[in-house]
Amino acid sequence: MYPPLSRDEVQAFLDTIPVYAVTEPNQEDGLVLLKEQNNPNKEIAYFFFSPEAANKVFAPLRQQKSNTNTDAGWNVSAYPLGLVWLELINSNTKNNDDDRSANSVDYRLLPEREDLIGAQNLLREQAKQQGKSPKIVDELGLFSQPYNEIPIFVDQFLRVVPAVAATEGSSTKKEGEEKVPMYVGLNDLMETCNQAIKASSGSYQAAMSVISLSDLVEEMMKVEGNANDYRKVVLVPPTMTDESRATGSIISLPEKEDDDVLTWAGKINDNLEGNNNNNNEISIPTAINNWSD
Repeated sequence: MYPPLSRDEVQAFLDTIPVYAVTEPNQEDGLVLLKEQNNPNKEIAYFFFSPEAANKVFAPLRQQKSNTNTDAGWNVSAYPLGLVWLELINSNTKNNDDDRSANSVDYRLLPEREDLIGAQNLLREQAKQQGKSPKIVDELGLFSQPYNEIPIFVDQFLRVVPAVAATEGSSTKKEGEEKVPMYVGLNDLMETCNQAIKASSGSYQAAMSVISLSDLVEEMMKVEGNANDYRKVVLVPPTMTDESRATGSIISLPEKEDDDVLTWAGKINDNLEGNNNNNNEISIPTAINNWSD
């Protein structure tokens, strides 16, 4: 068993990923806070995994403010994921609703809709492989929430060697320690698996799975320790370019069948049983009809 990660270690692990929010310089905390029509007393701050997603969701409100000459110069600003998740979202979730003031801020992190559906499809396939009905994924509502249920994707056999910057006076790039990559974006994992298949001349077989970010953080910090060495895991930012993916890491395939693999019992695996209707629809918040600033 490996010792649990400290809170600082978990935050450093998450902080390698930037998240984005729409900000206004004239506001005290900088974040543009919104209100939903069905929840007028709650102010909401939204975070996204890309500037494009933030701009797309806020475009109608930005246009509305511009038409009324009240545009205060909104910007899209980056924040480290660890700070947002542990200090804002996670701490806010742990508070009881009764203890929250009527005007407290609700912090929400939105994953990409395609990643939520991809996570559901992976779990359905996993259920079928276990001889269970894939409809259990819908019955349990796994990855059906439009915010704060963030899928993290992994291939348990895949390894990468992150590149290390060359030492001063040397142009040679050194290779770092072998790591298990975990991905915020499913497409990034799929592309890396395709590289592995090509590098192995087709002999490599992908073994993709998914875990929620909240469950992953809980696993990392279990006081009794963990069978996985999460200090050898690296979190890969989403939507990496082909160039940065090629220069930023080197794929390393397992050399033997008994090589260490990343596994977890996890709440998702524990609950994969039952039946219900299949439903791929996931509702992502939109600024068109139900938001106001």
